Amino acid sequence: MNQQHEAESMFSKYVDNCLEEGPAAMGFLFTKVDRTVLDPAGKFSCFLVDCCLDCCLTESEKNVTFAENGILHSGLLKRILTIAQDFSYPLTAESQLRVIDYIFRSWNSSVEVVCHEAVDIFFTLLSNHCLVCSKCRVRKGCEWSDSLARKLFENESPCRSRYKCLLILFQSYSTYVELISERLVEELYLWISDPGLSVVDRLLPCIAKSKFLKDNFLPQLLDYINALFFKQLNLSMKITSRRYQALVSCIDDPFELCQITALNILKKLPVDESFKLNIYKNETIKMMNSIRSHNTLAAGYRMQVSFSGFSKYPSFICRLTFLVCD
Repeated sequence: MNQQHEAESMFSKYVDNCLEEGPAAMGFLFTKVDRTVLDPAGKFSCFLVDCCLDCCLTESEKNVTFAENGILHSGLLKRILTIAQDFSYPLTAESQLRVIDYIFRSWNSSVEVVCHEAVDIFFTLLSNHCLVCSKCRVRKGCEWSDSLARKLFENESPCRSRYKCLLILFQSYSTYVELISERLVEELYLWISDPGLSVVDRLLPCIAKSKFLKDNFLPQLLDYINALFFKQLNLSMKITSRRYQALVSCIDDPFELCQITALNILKKLPVDESFKLNIYKNETIKMMNSIRSHNTLAAGYRMQVSFSGFSKYPSFICRLTFLVCD
């Protein structure tokens, strides 16, 4: 009996149990396996994918709520895709679609580990697709990844795992930032203060730093940010010194979008009487004397705020102007 036939026989003994008991009979996949797991077994041309993956996906489709077997299904699917990736075995187009459907069903599960593993499965699936797609290997994207990106954008689930998948997509294919709609930006900003969705904080720089938004969408984004700041700070009432100082710190931020936004807001605000003008003045002068271009730019923004917001403090403006001209 040759080695290939031995491999077939070894995995053939698992086929019946896998078909009858489903994922519960596939614990052997969590042990160390070699390439023979990809060999034919019984009626299946590839035991790992055609038998194990298909059976696991079929069972997961029956258990929509993931209440009973969700952890087993997600862990097994992740393991199967990891094995396939380790041995550079590409999934078929049909299998890829079924895995995507599983990710979309499971990423908002009530079982947290299932949500986490949905993200891992998403990342592994992208890597597996690159095995057969030359465009995706150089991060250009293809018809398959285009379709996947559209599905992610069209889905409206406000769950952490979906946002993590979006982050992975942007990190893998930066051009897909161009597909972002105003609705998605507004959706992200609604969750920016949610401690359970910290991934949003990592998503926003990916969006705002893109050339697409700076060239075409920035004015709309700035308008929305301005409105959001006013709403969050309750600026119908007098702004406090602490809040004012927080906005001033945004002017010094290395991210230009933050600087511009803070400048536009500060120029419209009254200054709280307890705001420490001398500290502000000294910080501004220090920046003006700096050789770093960023500090010079920030100092210029601070001067604009001074002339527009500190009009009731003429002596302060005179002193600041005198020191600048000196």
